Amino acid sequence: MKKQLFVSATALALMMPYAAMADVNYNFVELDYIMADDDDVDADAIRLKGSLEFGGGVYGLLEYGTQDNDIDTVSLGVGYGYTVADGTDIYGALSVEHIEPDVGDGETGFGVRAGVRSLIIPELELRGGIRHVDNDLFMDDDPTLLELGVQYLPIPQVGILAEYWADVGSDDGHDSILVGARYNF
Repeated sequence: MKKQLFVSATALALMMPYAAMADVNYNFVELDYIMADDDDVDADAIRLKGSLEFGGGVYGLLEYGTQDNDIDTVSLGVGYGYTVADGTDIYGALSVEHIEPDVGDGETGFGVRAGVRSLIIPELELRGGIRHVDNDLFMDDDPTLLELGVQYLPIPQVGILAEYWADVGSDDGHDSILVGARYNF
């Protein structure tokens, strides 16, 4: 009897962090490597991304990226996540986007994104969304990205992720693959 009680208590203790993670988490820091496939330019990048939920589904986001082709990007915004089912949110966000090349002047524009995030099991999140950036540095080809991703959570605080981005809004559409690590808090 004591052994069964011990095993049950241990199993419950191990499951508790996942039970607390049943909702989509908007509190994290993330480091990514982005491999861009573009015929014209090598634009592999490193990106640092963070998000902080303020309450009531409202969250702030901040991204900083630096690309091989000497372009730095910064995105600062606010979003809203709405729970539509256990472990599934739809979200939307508005952001200010700044692009700064090493040569020439930088440009500031806006961004909008929307999508869905779902924990299909506590250890696996799937997500899909669309993101548009309006910025004159892209010339007349402002990107609209279709984003598909997966995050594996071996423990609730740590995620390993992969994403695929397809530029569906420009004539010379390029795609990118992202791999990264996330710390959830």
